[in-house]
Amino acid sequence: MKKQNIKKSGSGPIFLRITVQGQRTELSTGRVCSEKHWNTKTGRHTGKSEHAKSFNTYLDQLQGRMYEAHRRLLDQQEEVTARTLRDEFLGREKPKPETHTLLRPLPTTTTKCRRWSVSNTPSVP
Repeated sequence: MKKQNIKKSGSGPIFLRITVQGQRTELSTGRVCSEKHWNTKTGRHTGKSEHAKSFNTYLDQLQGRMYEAHRRLLDQQEEVTARTLRDEFLGREKPKPETHTLLRPLPTTTTKCRRWSVSNTPSVP
């Protein structure tokens, strides 16, 4: 929970912080919690109510998904940084390397002219 994002009502958004070798990035979990029910040391909702249990279960699931994203990066032998881990967690596609070919694509006007000339030829009975 970020102190600067706490509203007058006393509740604030819960963020997921990813830190890899000193680099960090943060994601919103999409959940909010009142400051009086948040334990900063454990990073969990306090209490034993059904709401607190489901809230903490959701945070545990996010943590598990993050570990899975980390494992996938290691399995693919990708560099693990805070940004690549975040992108893998969110399911963002990796930027494809620029490919170079020997042929350049034909301009679209040439392609259109060829289509027009083929479709306007008289048919032979």
